[in-house]
Formats: sequence, C-alpha cells, structure tokens
Amino acid sequence: LCVQLAVNGDLHPDNDARCINLTEAPIIVQPYPNPSNGEVIFEAVLTQPAEGTLQIVDSKGQLVFANQFQNLIKGMNQLKLDLSSSEPGFYLAIWAVNGHKTVFRFLLY
Repeated sequence: LCVQLAVNGDLHPDNDARCINLTEAPIIVQPYPNPSNGEVIFEAVLTQPAEGTLQIVDSKGQLVFANQFQNLIKGMNQLKLDLSSSEPGFYLAIWAVNGHKTVFRFLLY
C-alpha cells in the first residue's frame, strides 16, 4: 500500500510518500492536531481485526484516559477524544495493539 500526500507550499516534497507491506505490524499514527486546543484524533491501521488499549498520561504521570477496545477492525480505526477539560501541557498517548506498543507525545494548549 502506498500513500502520497501533497500539501500546497510544502518545503520538503521528497517525504510526501510512504509505502508499506500490509503484512507488517499495525500502523499507529501520531495523534493530531498536535498541538491541540482539546480535540485530538488517534488512528490505527490494522491488517486484521484486533483488541487494543489506548491510555493518555499527563506530564505528572496521572492517567487521564484509558479504554480497552474489543472490536478494532481491519483497516482504519479512528478515535476522536475531547480533552479540552484537561490542563494545558504535554501528554503521552500509549497505544497497545496485538502485542505492539507505541508511545507518542502531544501538546494541549
């Protein structure tokens, strides 16, 4: 699977395409928008149905959100979270799907 994204005014068009082998591990996308004023979107592309977890931890190590998903589907899975009631600062998003763990940092302002 190959994806190419063209953005007007892109200063680095050489990194606008990515190809993957769909037999690889799940593709966990960096949360966006980043930084965010509250709504954050989390995405995972899976090669088969799976279970998974998503945890959000603040800079003090406090758990802000946790959910276990029993029915992630093959293909694109998207979760929109409203974190506008959370304090501004850096957060960690910890995805675990099919034994693969990915951690991303994002900023709420």
